[in-house]
Amino acid sequence: MATRRKQSATVMAWLTVIITLTLCTVAAWGGNRLGRAQAATAVTQQDSRVVYLTFDDGPDGNYTREVAADLAAAGAHATFFETGINMRGQCPLIRRLLADGNQLGTHSWDHPLFPKLTAGQTAAEISSARLEQVSCTGHNSLLFRYPYDKPTAAGSEYLGSQQMLAIGSGIDPSDWNWQHVPDGEVTRRVLAQLRPGMIVQLHDGNAAAGRDHGHPGYLPGLLRALKAHGYAMDVLPSQGSPSSGHE
Repeated sequence: MATRRKQSATVMAWLTVIITLTLCTVAAWGGNRLGRAQAATAVTQQDSRVVYLTFDDGPDGNYTREVAADLAAAGAHATFFETGINMRGQCPLIRRLLADGNQLGTHSWDHPLFPKLTAGQTAAEISSARLEQVSCTGHNSLLFRYPYDKPTAAGSEYLGSQQMLAIGSGIDPSDWNWQHVPDGEVTRRVLAQLRPGMIVQLHDGNAAAGRDHGHPGYLPGLLRALKAHGYAMDVLPSQGSPSSGHE
């Protein structure tokens, strides 16, 4: 009997360690359904063929409008990770993205390299972009993507304190590099790595806006190709909620 109680206690001890480590990992990276920041490259949803298109660095007035129009025409939705500095003066456009059924996230205030920031600067970059978005839309998104996909311990700690989620990318076709990656190559790179639940990182900021004289020329063809492969395009599953702006 004593031996059995000892074995049971040992099993419970190991279970406690495993659960604690799991919770610590999730909390440290602002986890939820998407797991750690570095592993948040796909959403586990094997029962449906869904792909998650995301756009970084915007909004750029004209280019983002073109992206929104192409998505709406295809019946597709995406998540937009916006920088605070580019949101200024673009509130009607950002509200339109939400009205069309798209999702918002933040991408820092002005796109710095986070490993070079102090803890205070890190918190300011994340919070200022978030407050700008709330003041513009009333939408307090919990989704964040690090510039250059470079997570840091300070960033993870702050995101965790705010119950925010760090989102990585599973497919990065470098659409922003329009001088060297033509429209057809963007689509080819996405399709070559495609599987259900993948997160695709695209761009609608100033760098991408040089493509095709300010038009996302690859996007209509990419959307058609994804549909032809049986995929729906939806927003990421974790959404923010309306807020007064207080963190």
